[in-house]
Amino acid sequence: TKHRCGATSTLEHSHHRRLRFVSPQHTSHHITIQFNTTMSLKLRDLIRKVRTCKTAGEERAVIAKESAMIRTAIREEQVHFRHRNVAKLLFMHMLGYPTYFGQLECMKLIASPHFPEKRIGYLGMMLLLSEQADVLMLATNALKNDLNSDNKFVSGLALCAIGN
Repeated sequence: TKHRCGATSTLEHSHHRRLRFVSPQHTSHHITIQFNTTMSLKLRDLIRKVRTCKTAGEERAVIAKESAMIRTAIREEQVHFRHRNVAKLLFMHMLGYPTYFGQLECMKLIASPHFPEKRIGYLGMMLLLSEQADVLMLATNALKNDLNSDNKFVSGLALCAIGN
């Protein structure tokens, strides 16, 4: 591909793109940049895709593909998509698919200082974790801290989680 700055790029691997910059002296420099190509769907798009499936097999394929992308995002520690991925896991859980691999992500969201992430984390904890889950032991300290929070909404989240 030819770029405006005079660089040319060629696709070498699914995750790498090699750029060749040609300077005015006609010497070329190669730079390899890693791009994240495992971008998963937004929750709204996932719901649309699942609803357009005509067979149960199609639905399983869509869910399996998105689950694989979520696992990859978890493995790569993509924190800016963590709340989106947990919301998609909640949707998959409501459809009856296994979502055990997202339990630790819920705990990470609960530890977040941001309220929207904390809210999704508590919702995930209430739905995805069972009483036998080992991850539940990690929640006790977060619950204690959030119960003592100055923010009444954060305290309310902790109380709802304890109540459920």
